[in-house]
Amino acid sequence: MKNEVFIQYTSDLWKGEYFKNEKHFSSIEIGVSLDSQDQEVNLGLFLAKIIDYPCTVVLDGLFASEEDMEIKMKVIKSENNLLIGNIYSRSQFEKLMHNVYINAINGLGSSIIIGRKKKEIPFEHFLGYDLVNDVAFPNLLTEEIMTFLDISEVGISIRTLDEKINKPKKLLPLIPDNWTINLANSDLEL
Repeated sequence: MKNEVFIQYTSDLWKGEYFKNEKHFSSIEIGVSLDSQDQEVNLGLFLAKIIDYPCTVVLDGLFASEEDMEIKMKVIKSENNLLIGNIYSRSQFEKLMHNVYINAINGLGSSIIIGRKKKEIPFEHFLGYDLVNDVAFPNLLTEEIMTFLDISEVGISIRTLDEKINKPKKLLPLIPDNWTINLANSDLEL
């Protein structure tokens, strides 16, 4: 059975000073229910098409142990139980995909961040949490980021400067065959 998805522009919901003045990021939401086992495969196929390497993955440590993650990549654990690691290849990403999916379907989500000019973003930029402003990565700077992906149980949020994926219409060829586009609720005119 095919899963219906929509692709829409969104207003920028990023919190914190470091994103308020950045007008160049495209902000796109892909709404899709990730509640069945075959969706793990579809999500992995889609993400593999838009991720460049190296990239940084941030996962909640509830469903993945630091030891389990270290088998797949170099990882550090933050004070708020986040596991942060860099991925350098598609095969490394494929080994980690199950953890991304498990976090998503359990409401914890995952983030994948691709640096500008294919540069790694230092781990320390992902540490800390600004409780006053509810900002997850207060040390992360927009000038370091090419694409920021948030994967949750209801879909994927994309904030990007990447010309290959900066419009909903450009994402259409990347959508897995088992996902059907809800044309009435998608922004595909541009």
